[in-house]
Amino acid sequence: MGDRLETPDIMSSLMSEPGKQESNKKIKQENTVRSKAIKPSNNKNVLKQMLLDGTEEETPVVDKSKEKATFNLSVKTLRDLEDKWIEIRRLSGSKQISKTLIVEKAIEMALAEFDLKKQIGRFYCKLVSNKDGLV
Repeated sequence: MGDRLETPDIMSSLMSEPGKQESNKKIKQENTVRSKAIKPSNNKNVLKQMLLDGTEEETPVVDKSKEKATFNLSVKTLRDLEDKWIEIRRLSGSKQISKTLIVEKAIEMALAEFDLKKQIGRFYCKLVSNKDGLV
């Protein structure tokens, strides 16, 4: 126990006159280098990149960064999405299919169809015929 440093007497120095404060023994402090915390989203990206670097076979593109977005959907649409999500997972046997993936692919398909067919496509026709339902 001889290697322990003496605890400074803080109360005595506070209670003494301001001009006569005793100088406590200086305590050697270790400088600990603290690295900045990595955001959880960065951890996922780093892990995905590490996994991709080790594989030679073609893997799905995961370098696309994602951003959270909030949209209002009807209760019926939400129920249908939930039901179809469960059905698709059951049929495919894959737990990697998420509702986010379903919505993202559906939007990509609808926008691709619009790029090809413009005003004669089903997506556009459904949108303009449903003007009253849009907010």
